[in-house]
Amino acid sequence: MNNNLEIMVSVICPTYNQAHYMREGLESILMQKINFKMEILIGEDCSPDNTNEILDEYEKEYPDLIRVFHRENNLKQSKNVYDLFMRSSGKYIIILDLDDYWTDEYKLQKQVDFLESHPEYIGTAHNYTLIDGEGNPVKREERAITEYLGKEFCLQDFLDRGFVYQTGTFCYRNIWKEKRDWSILYRADETVVDLTINLILLQINPVFILEDTMSVYREVISADALNFRSVCVRDKAKDFEQMARQLEILDGYFEHGIDLADMWSTIVIDYFKGMLKRTSRTYKFSHWFSIYKKSSHKTKRIFREEITKSVKRNVFKRK
Repeated sequence: MNNNLEIMVSVICPTYNQAHYMREGLESILMQKINFKMEILIGEDCSPDNTNEILDEYEKEYPDLIRVFHRENNLKQSKNVYDLFMRSSGKYIIILDLDDYWTDEYKLQKQVDFLESHPEYIGTAHNYTLIDGEGNPVKREERAITEYLGKEFCLQDFLDRGFVYQTGTFCYRNIWKEKRDWSILYRADETVVDLTINLILLQINPVFILEDTMSVYREVISADALNFRSVCVRDKAKDFEQMARQLEILDGYFEHGIDLADMWSTIVIDYFKGMLKRTSRTYKFSHWFSIYKKSSHKTKRIFREEITKSVKRNVFKRK
């Protein structure tokens, strides 16, 4: 391949404590059959395991393809991703957490070919397989992505349904090369950056979701993991408060141009349910009220309706 070619895809790999899985993730990138140039940018965020040794091995073997950035201090996920974005050169960009991996050797070629011929889409995603930390299949019938296969997914779909595609499936136009202040990527939330990324991108153009199953998402839930699921289950009350803060910051960033009321109301309702069920000592009425009083009229209406239809029936009912 001609090394003077423009880089077409930047593969972004933030990693922390993933030594047990990362070889599979890295090999799935390296196996890609492509007719363009790519780069692999890895942000190693002070892992306590032997992640550094593995990355040094790969960087030495593929010096023209892989660049590893060893952080002096733990940046946390969002700032780690932001820094890699700012260093990226590709026309398109994709994040792969290295506990996940790709299964189709033509995955990147298919996505780039699609985007090259469909300028009306900001990016493309695809179907994926779900496994647990031990590699066992996870069956989840309610996965919403099945409703969108072979279809476009727009901003309103995201506001209504939330995340339907997984990060490692999402290849999109690299808007981060534009000379703008993108610090909102880590200012909105230091740990979870996906919500911010998707809101920014989907307000530009929709995403097309391919029917092909081309990757595996490993649902790892542990005390020290930084992936979305682990962050959410570690402390639900704290997570709801953090999500509310993130939405408040993003609402200001978008100058109230995106209706986040449905997402906000979900936080209000779920926090209230958790508080009533006493699933954690960290749930406090004062915290819930501080979130609720900042709600829009629409959110408060949705909350009242939900209380009437659902919470009263399911939470207060005693057998």
